[in-house]
Amino acid sequence: MRRSIGIFPKIVFLLFSLGLILTGVTDADFIDKKIVADNKMSATTLDFTDIDTATNTPINKLFDIKGIIPGGFQVNAVRLKNEGQSNLYNKITTEITGGDRDFCESLDIELNYEDQSSFHGKLTNLSHESPALNPNTQSDWIVFVKFNKNDANLQNKTCFFNLVFNGYNKSLSQTTGLKFKKTISNTVTSGSW
Repeated sequence: MRRSIGIFPKIVFLLFSLGLILTGVTDADFIDKKIVADNKMSATTLDFTDIDTATNTPINKLFDIKGIIPGGFQVNAVRLKNEGQSNLYNKITTEITGGDRDFCESLDIELNYEDQSSFHGKLTNLSHESPALNPNTQSDWIVFVKFNKNDANLQNKTCFFNLVFNGYNKSLSQTTGLKFKKTISNTVTSGSW
């Protein structure tokens, strides 16, 4: 019995080997070729900087307001400079990053571009698409942050937010093509009244 168990695997191996020897050569090659003519490809860059309008130096923070009271406001400016090779379209939004939500919602913001008001409304609702900025050109933005709500519950509160500049190179879609994003941090703290 032991001998038949040891012989069985040898017989199976022998039959398998014999089957491989008797099998003919198989080969399968699939070749498909398609030529698409007259293709062009180009590469471009999309880049912009947010700089101080007085010194032309990059900025990381636009507003740092301490002790704002009802009726108070502050004005600042930012310059966007298109340093890429493609037309630049921008969607300017805000992003609340911390602080008291009620205080953030009580703040107003106004954007002025080329001496005209481009957006005026709640800070939390800011969503504005700016005109195209051609390569090697710049645009100057005047930004007002205002606090008009006289509510004692909003005393000594802080709002942290970013101004977000989402740049893209196509006027048809913000979801395809080149994209570039810059954020400028801001802090507004209310005082006592």
